[in-house]
Amino acid sequence: RGFSWPPRSPMSVSAGLSVMLVRRRLGSVATHTIVQATVDLGVLTLILQACGGVGSGLGLLFLVPIGGLGFLLRPRSAWFLAALASLAVLFVTIGEQVGGRTDIGAYATAGLLGAVLFTIATAASFVAGRMRESEALVRQKDVDLANLAELSQYILQHLRESLLVVDAADNIRLINASAAQILGNVHAVPGALLGEVSPRLLYSLSTWRQSEGRERTPTTFVAADGGWVIQPHFAPLGAGPPGPTLIFLEDTSLMAERVQQSKLAALGRLSAS
Repeated sequence: RGFSWPPRSPMSVSAGLSVMLVRRRLGSVATHTIVQATVDLGVLTLILQACGGVGSGLGLLFLVPIGGLGFLLRPRSAWFLAALASLAVLFVTIGEQVGGRTDIGAYATAGLLGAVLFTIATAASFVAGRMRESEALVRQKDVDLANLAELSQYILQHLRESLLVVDAADNIRLINASAAQILGNVHAVPGALLGEVSPRLLYSLSTWRQSEGRERTPTTFVAADGGWVIQPHFAPLGAGPPGPTLIFLEDTSLMAERVQQSKLAALGRLSAS
């Protein structure tokens, strides 16, 4: 759709054919790139010959496609195209010298242009290689971070200890299933406000913040469903004062039950003696 008919230049014909072949998946993208670049270099060679050779200064037009192809192709392919461009410039110079339209000094200009083309291709290939390595490293880091986040989430959700993380705005950042069960609130999910989930826990957290994080005698409160007696423990996260807070929830009713069972067991052993 993007090409007019009849085609206006050989480059547009080649580009149209390349697009058709790529869409039909006939050959690799690198092959089509090399073919298209060869056609472009051939057209630039004809332009250079028509304008009087390297003495016209149009040989610099080869720098743009060679440098761009150095980013797209592998170093060998970029050097191959740089060699083609250098040979094309050399043949044009030979033709100009044979026809008497230039002197022998044009060979030095042609050789210098060929050296510049190889330098541009090598530099572009080196930069492209470093960019690909950096991209691969970033992708690997993203995969590692995603795996680490999944592992942390799995460990957090399967811990027996009940814990949650609350930010400075009293929003729940993290919470595991055990903590949600102890709080007895179905809305105890990440992103919820702590005051809506457990006002008593928010009061304890505010009291702890007012004491500037000093150790105090922890207070207990009953969960919303009345089935748990909770004793919270707070620990700051981060260096700044308005940072998030890690909260451990301890079920004191379970601890009291265990103490009671231990007392009954001791009384049983005493009675048996």
